Amino acid sequence: LKYLAFLRKRMNTNPSRGPYHFRAPSRIFWRTVRGMLPHKTKRG
Repeated sequence: LKYLAFLRKRMNTNPSRGPYHFRAPSRIFWRTVRGMLPHKTKRG
């Protein structure tokens, strides 16, 4: 399952620095929506 591989990514390196992998379903949904929107613009 892809979700379990996603959760294992936290333990590879120092977890406190890295890209954060949120476990809550709301945050996972927030991540996917953020990927679809242009969030790196000057306005956003």
